[in-house]
Amino acid sequence: MKQSLQRLLGTCVTAGVLGMAVAGQVAIAAEHQKAGPTPAIGNPSVSTPAQTEKYVKPTSGDASSMAARIEEGRKIAFDRSKGNCLACHALPGGDMPGNIGPALPYEGISMKQRFPKREALHAQVYNAMQNNPNTVMPPFGLHRILTEDELEKVVDYIWSL
Repeated sequence: MKQSLQRLLGTCVTAGVLGMAVAGQVAIAAEHQKAGPTPAIGNPSVSTPAQTEKYVKPTSGDASSMAARIEEGRKIAFDRSKGNCLACHALPGGDMPGNIGPALPYEGISMKQRFPKREALHAQVYNAMQNNPNTVMPPFGLHRILTEDELEKVVDYIWSL
């Protein structure tokens, strides 16, 4: 009898802890929805990613500069301590990719086809919860996981796929 009560109590405690965790996630999602649109980078009235490196948009005629930025973005995306995109996405040339998120590019659709406006891709990487409050994708810009410059380089890389 004592063992049955202990098992029952253990089950109730486990269920209660899980219930609190789910309730906490729901509360967090609700707070994100109340927060409104993702703040735009460069708006001085809102919090922006770490300010250690400012984004400098390359000139359109500087192909070698853009190629270098894309390569730097690829390195950040593959870096397990930075972008860590490979933890969830299959990327060209990546080792041991995850499968939680879609492959990038997905089924032959280029990222420029999927995100015709670069700003939309930027917003997705900056704070994916804006479009999907239940996403498991970290908000790389909003939570300052990447600096502004690192985020822009990763977006340059992904948009080039």
